[in-house]
Amino acid sequence: NVPVPRGAYIRVHANPKRHLEANDVDWSNHILAEVHGLVVIDKPAAVPTVPTVDNLVESALSRVQEVVRQPLLSTSRLDTCT
Repeated sequence: NVPVPRGAYIRVHANPKRHLEANDVDWSNHILAEVHGLVVIDKPAAVPTVPTVDNLVESALSRVQEVVRQPLLSTSRLDTCT
């Protein structure tokens, strides 16, 4: 729980898109390499690479950050067209 200042803007998603598959993965077993600040993972299908505006936690990036205990950025997304 966090206090919300008066006049603050709050965005509420009554029906966020869920990716429950992200909760069932042992993410430590999906880390292929950690070298010079880079983390390479084998992302399971059906789990989004990065968080979405309506779901910040059920993504590969969020879950791997929990495992390595440091903030990460995504540099390659094979799940979207370029």
